Amino acid sequence: MDTADQNKLRVVPYMPELKKLTGSVISAILLAQLWYWWERRSGPLLYKTDNELATELGIGVKAMRNAKKLLIDKHFVTTRNQGIPQRTYYKVMFFQHNLEMKLAERDKFKCSEEQDDSSQKTNMYTPNGETNSYNTHKNTQKMTTEKNSKSAFSTHARTNGNSLLSAFLSRWQTIIDQQDWPLHLAWHQLSPELDEQIISTIDEYGGIDALMCELEARCNRIASDDPWREFIEHPVNLPFLLNAEPI
Repeated sequence: MDTADQNKLRVVPYMPELKKLTGSVISAILLAQLWYWWERRSGPLLYKTDNELATELGIGVKAMRNAKKLLIDKHFVTTRNQGIPQRTYYKVMFFQHNLEMKLAERDKFKCSEEQDDSSQKTNMYTPNGETNSYNTHKNTQKMTTEKNSKSAFSTHARTNGNSLLSAFLSRWQTIIDQQDWPLHLAWHQLSPELDEQIISTIDEYGGIDALMCELEARCNRIASDDPWREFIEHPVNLPFLLNAEPI
């Protein structure tokens, strides 16, 4: 192969970690390719035809569209039809820090499962250790009962808080997907501190519906005060709105 032919070769990135998250090899490759073009776009959105992406990846158009649908369904990217005639524009919602965060969460969950398995194996019955196993079981049962009686209230409060947080984040994801508010909304980076802030703010406003109305009002005010944000589709995330001046 001569130098000219070598220069024509395309290197399409493949990240096994993305395959584990998307559930598809083609979707993982497509997401990596969209990452590549997103970082080199000239405007607020990325325009690529289905034929262009299929050619770049060396796959059929139907396979590319199936992979694209999977990425949209999993909220890794969003698409928007604009212009006359209409053209499909991409917005990549999943970036390197999202990947690192999700992999860390997966590893943490896996580590927790392994610890649970190890604990169960330690307490298993063994022919030569009936007495020790029995004493260990009784002591563990006693300690657990005492601990549960002391922390029943805090556990109940934490459970209610987690339920509120889950319900709120589900509503917030729907709002991001619909993009009906005047500013472009982007997903935020998860943290325990932000979770606590969300739960306390829900309590402060008396419920999720009331907080959503407040956040939408803040979004409308910011769009009015800073119209450039809407014009260039400058992304705004949840921490930004939570920390904005109340209405």
